[in-house]
Amino acid sequence: MSLDIEGTEIDLASSIMALNTSLSSPLFLSNLVQIATTIAIKLESNQQFRRIPASEASTQPDLPKVSFENVMWALDLLVSGWIGYMLESKAICHSGRRQHADHVNLVEHVIPSVMEAFEVGRQRAVEDKQKEGGLDSQIGPEDPDALERYLEDHDGESC
Repeated sequence: MSLDIEGTEIDLASSIMALNTSLSSPLFLSNLVQIATTIAIKLESNQQFRRIPASEASTQPDLPKVSFENVMWALDLLVSGWIGYMLESKAICHSGRRQHADHVNLVEHVIPSVMEAFEVGRQRAVEDKQKEGGLDSQIGPEDPDALERYLEDHDGESC
């Protein structure tokens, strides 16, 4: 299964399986970073997601220059996909038994906690930028529509 992000196809299912095969390897974390970097390179191939200007891109194909943000995004996609795979797989059959609790854990706790973690990060960004003076203090993190309008209205302005 592929993940389509604004026309950029990411073969996340194959990446999840590649990660899973190295689970017990001492090189697991290295493999995780390598697979995520490959995904980040794919993300950077889409102009919309490119964070490194083309003029700064590496001229050596074996040393691509990708943004830290896109590597972290790719890591999140990969780890989220893997935990979804692992918990659902164990729910269906693990050690010869079905494990409904793993499905419940995934649906009721893991997925909502990942979404909540995104919101915590976004709220922290708003609060930090308000303290720094880069964002109007009237724009609260609890009102994403107000933040969206503010960003649209002030796009390209200095902050």
